[in-house]
Amino acid sequence: MHTFSGIAASLSALLIGTVAIATRQSPPSTQSAPPSSPKPSVASDSTGRPVAGPRFVLTASIKELMLGIVDPSADFLWDSVAYDVTAAGVVATVPTTDGDWSEVRRHALLLAEATNLLRIPRRRVAPTRPIPGTDAEPPGPEDLTPAQIQVLIDRNPAQFAQLAQRLSDAAVLAIKAADARSVEGLFEAGDKIDQACESCHLKYWYPKGKAPTAPTSVRKK
Repeated sequence: MHTFSGIAASLSALLIGTVAIATRQSPPSTQSAPPSSPKPSVASDSTGRPVAGPRFVLTASIKELMLGIVDPSADFLWDSVAYDVTAAGVVATVPTTDGDWSEVRRHALLLAEATNLLRIPRRRVAPTRPIPGTDAEPPGPEDLTPAQIQVLIDRNPAQFAQLAQRLSDAAVLAIKAADARSVEGLFEAGDKIDQACESCHLKYWYPKGKAPTAPTSVRKK
């Protein structure tokens, strides 16, 4: 009995010592933190201060926007409502189908949004080189040069933006007329568009009020 007690005591001491050693050697259990999301990179200048990136990339000049978007859109709206007097009587050209009105609305929308492009700051008036495939339009006797127009716009961009807004407002009237299928509304919108165009041209193109005698694709009389 004495021998069994001694063996039991020895085994107990050995077991306690093993547990103590394992406890000292085992590293503390910790949960790994979830990986943090990378912070977005911010552009900075030479001093390390954050700087804003470019908001717009200007590709076209005002003249190119006029030739590519403004003029074709306005011409389409003007031509959508026409009354021609012939020997057989008055021939009316007006939108009649849903497809006709859809095209009217599309061009009115293009015209309205083009005015936002015109108002982006630092847009040049004319391209630095001739536009391929277009004929150079001879300037009228009262026309300003692109450089002169640029000076006027840069001197008072708010005024240029205000005149562009008039064109936008007129184009919105054409959108509403298309939605209402109103021929009369479209005719009135076309008149407002013409007035808005002429007001801007009298300020920046031929400010003395005399239009060039040469035919032009930009003005519609």
